[in-house]
Amino acid sequence: MEQPRVLIANRGEIAIRVARTAIDRGIATYGIFAEDDEASLHTSVVDVAVPLEGVGIGAYMDIDQIVAIAVEHNCAYIHPGYGFLSENPAFAEKAEAAGIVFLGPKAETLYELGDKANAKAIADRCDVPTARGTNAATTLEDAKAFFESLEEGVAVVIKPLAGGGGRGIRVAHSLEELDYLYQQSASESLAVLNDDRLLIEEYMPRSRHIEIQIIGDGNGNAYFLGARDCSVQRRFQKIVEIAPPFGLDDSVIGALAEAAVRIARTLKYRSLGTFEFLVDADGSGRFIFMEVNPRIQVEHTVTEAASGLDLVDLQFRLAESGEIDESVAQTPTAGGRFAVQVRVNSETIGADGQVSPSGGTLTTYLPPSGPGVRVDSAAYPGYKINPRYDSLLAKLIVFGPESTFEQAIAKTYRALSEYTIAGVQTNLELLREICYGQNLTVEALDTNYLEPRLAGFLASEASHQLRHSRVETAEVGGAHGAQAEFVSIPEGSQAVSAHLSGVLSYLLVEEGAAVASGQPIAVVEAMKMEHEIFAPVGGKGVLTVAQKGDAITEGDILLAIEAEHGDGEAGGLSQAGPAETIDLDHIRDDLAHVNAYRERIYDAARPEAVQKRHARGKRTIRENLGDLLVAESFLEYGPFVVADQDYDFDELISRSPADGVITGFGRLNEADQIDGGAEKQVAVIGYDYSVYAGTQGLKGHAKTDRFLQILNDTPVPLIVFGEGGGGRPNDRYSGMASGFTIPTFRLLGELNGKLPSVAIVSGPCFAGNAAFAGLCDTIIATRSSNIGMAGAALVREAGLGDFRTEDIGPIDDQTASGVVDIAVEDEEEAVAVAKKYVSFFQGRSVNWESHDQRKLRHLVPENRMRAYDMSAVIETLADVDSVLELRAEFGREAITVLARIEGYPVGIIANNPRVQSGAITSDAADKIARFLQLCNVHGIPVLSLADTPGIMVGPEVERTGIVRHSSRVFIAATRLSVPFYTVFIRKGYGLGGPAMTGGNLGIGGPHFCIAWPTAEFGPMQLEGQVRLAYGRELDAIEDETERQRRYEELVAQRYADGHSLRIASHGELDDVIDPADTRRWFASSLKLHHQTGKIRPTENQAIDAW
Repeated sequence: MEQPRVLIANRGEIAIRVARTAIDRGIATYGIFAEDDEASLHTSVVDVAVPLEGVGIGAYMDIDQIVAIAVEHNCAYIHPGYGFLSENPAFAEKAEAAGIVFLGPKAETLYELGDKANAKAIADRCDVPTARGTNAATTLEDAKAFFESLEEGVAVVIKPLAGGGGRGIRVAHSLEELDYLYQQSASESLAVLNDDRLLIEEYMPRSRHIEIQIIGDGNGNAYFLGARDCSVQRRFQKIVEIAPPFGLDDSVIGALAEAAVRIARTLKYRSLGTFEFLVDADGSGRFIFMEVNPRIQVEHTVTEAASGLDLVDLQFRLAESGEIDESVAQTPTAGGRFAVQVRVNSETIGADGQVSPSGGTLTTYLPPSGPGVRVDSAAYPGYKINPRYDSLLAKLIVFGPESTFEQAIAKTYRALSEYTIAGVQTNLELLREICYGQNLTVEALDTNYLEPRLAGFLASEASHQLRHSRVETAEVGGAHGAQAEFVSIPEGSQAVSAHLSGVLSYLLVEEGAAVASGQPIAVVEAMKMEHEIFAPVGGKGVLTVAQKGDAITEGDILLAIEAEHGDGEAGGLSQAGPAETIDLDHIRDDLAHVNAYRERIYDAARPEAVQKRHARGKRTIRENLGDLLVAESFLEYGPFVVADQDYDFDELISRSPADGVITGFGRLNEADQIDGGAEKQVAVIGYDYSVYAGTQGLKGHAKTDRFLQILNDTPVPLIVFGEGGGGRPNDRYSGMASGFTIPTFRLLGELNGKLPSVAIVSGPCFAGNAAFAGLCDTIIATRSSNIGMAGAALVREAGLGDFRTEDIGPIDDQTASGVVDIAVEDEEEAVAVAKKYVSFFQGRSVNWESHDQRKLRHLVPENRMRAYDMSAVIETLADVDSVLELRAEFGREAITVLARIEGYPVGIIANNPRVQSGAITSDAADKIARFLQLCNVHGIPVLSLADTPGIMVGPEVERTGIVRHSSRVFIAATRLSVPFYTVFIRKGYGLGGPAMTGGNLGIGGPHFCIAWPTAEFGPMQLEGQVRLAYGRELDAIEDETERQRRYEELVAQRYADGHSLRIASHGELDDVIDPADTRRWFASSLKLHHQTGKIRPTENQAIDAW
């Protein structure tokens, strides 16, 4: 009978491991090797080694080529080993389709388990505990939402949906960490696994990584073969494995084994498989399923050593008979014969745990041996480490017939002391430290064992006795591929060495060829980048040492140059190229290509859209930004983002430039009017109505979300141009059902109180755009604006009536309701007002001018019953042209303005005696309270100009909820940390007086409380007070004329007692002043508070949306 054949689709130690068992079973072994891997030892162990076309990992991932080799050589089996194609279902399918038995799970099983979320769902169906977390590919926003749903102090683990080996795994303990670690994980996953999908789960900080080894026959039968502890890891990559898991209760191992077998039987699993779990390290018995590795594992050898089984042999037996002998099943136990495996890697480890592969040639390689010592390796003296492949040099497995764990770990340390490697840096010293003495105990063992100890282990001065005092050094024959010390350089020549490790992609100089100083002479590929090597001197090539495809180690000689006379004797290598004469104005093709696309997003490339805007009397968003910002200061984020629609990029850049929303930073025009303002930046988010009516697209949302996250880290004033129709209905929204996972509104809400924000609205602003504007502190709107939570079409479809767009939320409605803070004529005025508004939060004005303060003496009539214009008082008191009133048409009984005094920003609240005599109504209270919050969080001191008969009373006003609304003023005042100042202009009665002083005139009251000579006070309306206090006395006077005289006498006495001078005599006023001194009082106090640092933003407070 013809001898069966197996193709081993792998390299290195696992290829040798599989070949040895196959040979023992009488199976002919066929190996493969890439063009740059012929020196790997596995090519000498197999019966036939077949070359692959290609170099590096890519050659070993070529499914078509590998299956074709198996077919050509009439192989009955393909063994994939681990890594490379071992978990690739397409590889398994193609092999089976060619009539070749794939020594691994069925293709459909590989499909099911290739996605960790799907594997987790299978475990859930089998009633196996899984970690709290997401169950599908998870966006950063979903990850953050899950993180915030967890209890305080609980971290999350980020891991790729595909692949294994610890690649791409990160642990985040905060939202800030989650933000950048998510990006790191996705980037690494894409580079290593070609798949950047991620899963997020709750992190178990004190857990042990336990693996269950099973084998299944593919028909529903599965058996437990052993358990192992893989908790000693660095950066989630295992370096020490122990079988069985010492110190773990047998009942826990039994529960894990039962769970793994249950899942395997459900899957009708075939061949070897590893089921991974996390187990509570504190002994509670709690465990969760992590994933399945559907292949033979690197650490299968430690299970072999502990159990006495040959797992590869079991694979071949199953392939031959289709059955498994039940006698191979093991008993779950934490005792018996212990085995320890350590992974010897060619690498360097920094004190921070950062691992870097090391290169070089093994000049000495002497592994330990003897009873109970096994070494699986493909290393040998003279072998040159190829940087394109994994850094694993060898697996050292130590065991004994009746060993305890302590005996096994001591024996491992002894074997490590015998291990001698030279020519390449390794982790042997770290492994010795781990296994030394009592460093590894069951009490300390969890997945975080190594991280806190690593720096100490690396810095340890413990003297490890090395038991090989004599070693042999390999003489590496010939110049090709050798280290520098073995290469003979012709006398008078200069050696050119590599300044980094990698693979020699090109050698650009032949022997005898002329070489110019600074000329590129070679290209080395490292980390997927090509690095040029330059000639340090001019001359001619006299010796070529390396060849294309060679693995190069830093310091290796590539060639020798015979230097020209006078060209210097400099040794080593110039990493810089030759000096070139460069046209600094030349635009290269790659930049020109980008610039061409960039031009297409600007107005000049979109004349029809611009003309349409102008025809409506509107400006484009970029024209508005040009008016708002210094042109050269604007840094735009995401200009090349386009809509998520079924068109190619070229079409979409025309249809949806920037996806209809422009984000970036810049400096305000005219900012030089503010002290230091020329250097102060603002953020802008501008919806572009010329792109799908300013609607919010999926990609535009994502861009906005990123920009808002940046703003959260670097808070500066935000200006929003909000015109637009809400959510865009014609984007794909792939993978999204409700749209509720879009975090835009939450992210902007999180900025409330953290930075000043103002929205400009001109034209329609509905639904999502309106919500976005409503989240800003202040809204500026033009006369042509319409703002509402739905446009006419949605209102009609909701059965609420058929309206024109102009009928919904027009400017008069929205100013009266308080939605719009400032009404302006057009976009030009809106931009001017926005600049003025933002300037209040940027600092002191450089140039200011004051009015003649003597005017204040004449603005309040001597007739105490005559109303007057409080706005005139404010305008006179403040710097010229500095006043900006907010919500002028809402709560008109009160006035709220931003202004300046001697250039300093201030907030002013005032009663309006021309409306309800200045009584505080529900709307007025809301207006004052919100304004106090605005000033407080942004560090603007408040001046209160009081003239109020009190809080409004009567049945009608009570129906507005005045009891609750008026209380908001007192509550807002108690939260103030900015200075608060009060000036009583005329009336201060009832609860209105304390409301305008921040709650009271005593402790915790205003920094100063002064009054004009016109001021009068009373605990309630004085006429009413007299009626209540002297009612019986007055009723007893029968003569009506006498009763009225007595009443007027009592009232006059109350007014005299309530005059500002009388109140000051009780110490309840700081002074009664000449009105012309009001500004001096305020300016002096402002300077005092700035001097003492009392004027600053207040953290961790919010501004009510109302």
